[in-house]
Amino acid sequence: MMSKITKSYFLLADLPARWGHSLTDIGSWAFSGRLPIVIPIGPVRCDKEVAAGMVGVNATDVARLLFGGRDPNRSCWVRRIRTERVLEWQFITEPEQGIEVRLEDLMLAADDVAEFEQINDLLGLGGKTGRRGGRSTNYDWEGMLVDVIAD
Repeated sequence: MMSKITKSYFLLADLPARWGHSLTDIGSWAFSGRLPIVIPIGPVRCDKEVAAGMVGVNATDVARLLFGGRDPNRSCWVRRIRTERVLEWQFITEPEQGIEVRLEDLMLAADDVAEFEQINDLLGLGGKTGRRGGRSTNYDWEGMLVDVIAD
């Protein structure tokens, strides 16, 4: 039997439709530290270290994207990041101005999304994770429907 293909990351801009909450609500949850935001980046220098790949960004650094509406041309400059190897915030030294980021760059790890949805019952499942009777649950039909509706 083939395993189910799952997403590794969700675009933050897609979550209002998935969760039925505004981008401002989601931004507030990120501000409180409940939703860690990540972005994909090419190599940058943080003092003597080189960072690349998926890195964390602080919600306060991208506030104008979370609370300023959905203007596709709006951007901000991120000057600090957090990598999986170094858990403290590191300042980007090259390029000097940092990294230009737009709303469509902001992502959440799928594991963080799933945990947040379950804890806060955002999909209306009442926190249920076991069988509810009916047809066998070999496939995640509810998750598939949410993905189809959100896209």
